[in-house]
Parts: sequence; C-alpha cells; structure tokens
Amino acid sequence: MTEEIKILIDGCIAGDRGAQFKLFEKYSAWAFAICRRYGRDEGQAQEMLQNGFLRVFKKIEQYDPERGDFKGWMSRVFVTTSLSYLKLNSSKFSFVELDHASESQIAVEDFYSFSTEDLLKFIEKMPEGYRTVFNLNVIDGYSHKEIAAKLNINEATSRSQLARARKWINNSLKNKTHSLI
Repeated sequence: MTEEIKILIDGCIAGDRGAQFKLFEKYSAWAFAICRRYGRDEGQAQEMLQNGFLRVFKKIEQYDPERGDFKGWMSRVFVTTSLSYLKLNSSKFSFVELDHASESQIAVEDFYSFSTEDLLKFIEKMPEGYRTVFNLNVIDGYSHKEIAAKLNINEATSRSQLARARKWINNSLKNKTHSLI
C-alpha cells in the first residue's frame, strides 16, 4: 500500500472530510464503472455509488491490509452495495432454474474492438438476473457457490443464468439485436 493511500485511510478513519473527498476523487470513476455494470441505468449506478462510498467510510476501519489490497476491499464493498440496492429496489430477480444448462462460449475477441462505454451500455441491456450473475462470475470472479450465497439462490440457478447470459450475448452479437455502437 502506498503512503498516500495509508494517509487517506487513516484520515477517513478519523472522520476527516478532506481525506474522504480525496479518496472519493481518486476512486469514484473506477467505482462508478462497477456500479454501472450492476445498475439498470446511470441514475441507479449513481445511487449505488453514493451508497457504496457511505459504506466505505462507515466500515473503513475494518479494512485489513494483511488480507489484501485496498482497491480489492473497496471492490467487494461496491459489489455488495450494488447487490443490496438491487434486492431492495427490484421486485424480484428473474432467475430461471435449468437442470443441465450448457455454457456456450463467447469469443473474447468479439469485445476487443469496443470501448468500455459501449460495453457498459451493452451489459445494461441484459435482463437483470443474467446481468447480475454475468458480472459476479465473469467480471468479478465469484464462484457459483459464492454467487448462490450472495443472491440466496442455488448453484444450479447461478450456472443456468450464466449460460443464458452467454447465449443472450452470443445471439445479440450474431443477430445485432443489441448493437454495441
């Protein structure tokens, strides 16, 4: 951890608004990108971002540098905050369980030619259940067991949602039904 980050963390623990503002300035664009992946639109993502930073400032004394880097800790806070927001503000996740869902493959090179902003807009168009599991597994690296625990679903449902998300992406790219540009 850099000395700058340590000073900011110590300042935030002490309740120093200047340190909180500097931490927000340093990480807000990065954190907003996490929230955008989970939110349906920019307004939802802004609310997730605000809630996430409130949680960061409230729980920052719980950060332990021995257990990982600060950015990784913050990432988990923003993912958890985004999921909590979705649970509170969505009528229900639309999860459909499949016993033997096959996982079709997405060609990673299909995404290389697109900007981050275009990819975020594309992911926003995914049905909420697909988007949530896709983000947790593919982008944030959570296992199906972890996803099941976070979303209060079973592992088979998590796997089926990921399979359906991948199929949705493949069909969208193939049929150009959800243009990236």
